[in-house]
Amino acid sequence: MIPVTGALTSLTKMESRALPLDDEHARKIKLLDLARLRQKIAEKKAWAEERIAQAETEYARFLYLLAKYPVEIVIPWSEDLDEFWHQHILDTIQYARDCQAVFGRFIHHDPYIESDPAKYKSAWTKTQELYAEEFWSPIAH
Repeated sequence: MIPVTGALTSLTKMESRALPLDDEHARKIKLLDLARLRQKIAEKKAWAEERIAQAETEYARFLYLLAKYPVEIVIPWSEDLDEFWHQHILDTIQYARDCQAVFGRFIHHDPYIESDPAKYKSAWTKTQELYAEEFWSPIAH
């Protein structure tokens, strides 16, 4: 087991600029306990604590956009974010509980969105716009 000693112990300790401070969606996301998920990623992927923390921050932002804009298709904007989400999904019971707590419903993963180039391009453009609007910066690549 690879200990994740210095990593975040909960989303409430996430960097303050990661999510809006006073928002219902952000409060719900900050209450998620992703400690086991971080530990699993450290063990299976051998990521450094800093990389895990950054992926968790971006995952929280991804969840925030999904919660605030439920009719939009939000595209994961990095491989690390996508991997963090996939690892969460694989813990099916916890993922279902967390979805219920944050969204009031299950959030499905669509692995085929890229098969429709027009739909993907539209969703990717919208994701970039929403990210910039909510987090006051472009998506870092």
